Amino acid sequence: MDLTDLLKEKFLVWVSKNKASFLLVVLLLGNVYQYIDRNTADKNSTEAIKKLNDRIQEISTESMNYERIRSEKLEFLLSNLAKYQDNGVVPTNKTSSHR
Repeated sequence: MDLTDLLKEKFLVWVSKNKASFLLVVLLLGNVYQYIDRNTADKNSTEAIKKLNDRIQEISTESMNYERIRSEKLEFLLSNLAKYQDNGVVPTNKTSSHR
C-alpha cells in the first residue's frame, strides 16, 4: 500500500466520521475564495474605470483644443473678410447671375 493511498483512506475515514466539520471547512474555504475573487474583481473594475476616466479626459482635452483652433480660424477669416470689405474689394462670384 502506497503512502498516498494510506492518506486517502485516512482522509476518507475522517470525513465519514466528521461530516459536519468537513462541510463547515468546505463552506469556509468557499467563502474565503469568494472574498479573494471579489477583491480581485474590485481591483480590475477600479482599474477599468480609471482607464475610462483617463480616456474621457483625453477626449475632452482634444475637443477643447479642436474648438479653440476652430474658433481662432473663424476669427481670422472674419477679420480678413472685414478688411477686404473695408478696402472695397468684393470677391466676384461667377456662378451667380444678376437680374
